Amino acid sequence: MTEPGAPEWGASMRAARPHLGTGTEDHGAVDHYNQDRPPGPIYVQRAYEYGRSGVQSYMGLPLCLTPEDLVAGEIDIAACGVPWDATGTGRSGARRGPVALRTSGMNSTQEFALPDLHTRVDPFKVLRCADYGDAPTASGNTPETFEDIRKFVTTVLEAGARPLVLGGDHGITWPCLTAVADHLGHGEVGVIHLGAHTAMEPVQGWQMGAARSALRRAVAAGVIRAEHVIQLGARGFDTSAGLRSWLHDNGVRVHPAAAVDQHGIDTVIDRVIAGATAPGAPARHYLSISIDVADPMYAPGTSSPEPGGLRSTALLRAARRIGAEVDLAGVELVELSPQYDNSGQITTLLAHRTLHHALTGMAMRRLGLTQRDWLHPDALDHGRTDRPGDPS
Repeated sequence: MTEPGAPEWGASMRAARPHLGTGTEDHGAVDHYNQDRPPGPIYVQRAYEYGRSGVQSYMGLPLCLTPEDLVAGEIDIAACGVPWDATGTGRSGARRGPVALRTSGMNSTQEFALPDLHTRVDPFKVLRCADYGDAPTASGNTPETFEDIRKFVTTVLEAGARPLVLGGDHGITWPCLTAVADHLGHGEVGVIHLGAHTAMEPVQGWQMGAARSALRRAVAAGVIRAEHVIQLGARGFDTSAGLRSWLHDNGVRVHPAAAVDQHGIDTVIDRVIAGATAPGAPARHYLSISIDVADPMYAPGTSSPEPGGLRSTALLRAARRIGAEVDLAGVELVELSPQYDNSGQITTLLAHRTLHHALTGMAMRRLGLTQRDWLHPDALDHGRTDRPGDPS
């Protein structure tokens, strides 16, 4: 107890500190992002905070916590974390993917624009984007979790936005894709899948193999049609009896890693896009990217790494071109397991940039830049072919 007449504890502590000044003028705790803010997206960072500063939202985007926030902000793209990895067959840890994607790489704010140097397009200046937080999950209960994920993604679509899903293992593809098909029509959505594995393994209940059969489950449920699925990058061992014949008999178009080796990535991307935009193809596609599509040299931090995959440059070009040249109803990135990454976080960095390139492509499409593999002239020798002394 303080003795009568003695200074109170707080006052004595303040008096003992070095004197820095008085008053709170120009305190910086409120800036133009949140001063007199109308209902809608909330900036959880201050204007001068970016990168690893402040509260970490995806790419430094404003936060929306309700569908009403998405509507009020007229959001085009909502980043949705799905921290779930109980349906994978490889190493666990993909539940940490959303946090890794939010805390790595550069963040974009209105003060710090991040235009893509290949195209000079900044997706966050063209598309209204927000971080929508994470979907709920029920530990140990896959059916309940998948239903919660479906409902969560549905709120994004009903608010007029398109989901950018931050996974999570590949099992989440089924509920996310179901939400998109519920919104646009079952059998009316195509899928472009970039991954080391087809996700078309035979369906066998709720066992741990759900990630390997996510797209097969969607086909079996009538959510998508097998002939509307296009694969790129499959490789490794042929472990499931009858899988190849099932894919062939049901019209799944598979462009394996061997096709990339033989024909080159640009030719294979051309074929993927041609299939997605051919007469009779669905008007919109869902882009599912498993980071294991990249070679482990570039992406060791994944649950089931498989040598012989894409180079990082090929993956980035594929994501950007598909985003620009195909109408995408949503994008997901799955199987990022950051605890298996190297000390430089190269897998997380590649995953981060892959999503940025996909968003750049979608922004290019909004701007009408849908020509095949469009690049800004300044990306190639500053638009000049006659630079003195340059032998390239």
